[in-house]
Amino acid sequence: MVCTHPASWEAIPAIPMATPDVFSNLSGIGQPGPEPIPNRTAPMYLRRNLLWIDCIAGALAGATMLVLGGWLSELYGVPCGLLLFMGAANLLYAAYSFSLAARTRRSTNLILLLVLANLAWAAVCAGLAVVFRDSATPLGIAALAVEAVFVGALACLEWRWRNQLSTP
Repeated sequence: MVCTHPASWEAIPAIPMATPDVFSNLSGIGQPGPEPIPNRTAPMYLRRNLLWIDCIAGALAGATMLVLGGWLSELYGVPCGLLLFMGAANLLYAAYSFSLAARTRRSTNLILLLVLANLAWAAVCAGLAVVFRDSATPLGIAALAVEAVFVGALACLEWRWRNQLSTP
């Protein structure tokens, strides 16, 4: 039935309510499907590859700062020498984290040293963002802040999973 006048609401057809029998002829619902794909949870994948992520991120950041230091200095509004120092520090750090990632046996003390280095570098980056807050560009401050947060998060994860990352 069609509504012929706005005042005649009773002419509007009723909408049927969904009842269990409405869904009864849908095939396959509730039936077992194909065998599920093995569960590769993000934390397990992340934990297993955390040291590799750490060393690759450090190497990429370091190489980028060394190669593009002059251009990044203008873009970020920070001294070129600072970026070259940060690039070299990132590469040295990446070499250490690579040495851990490539090992089959790692002591807890070596993981602890990595965590402390990450915490120290996060503090340095946060401190630099504060020191250069008046002279750096917003992009420069953001880059320092993002590096501080990223490296700090790595330190937290490496500390949390230190027993799994170290091997007897």
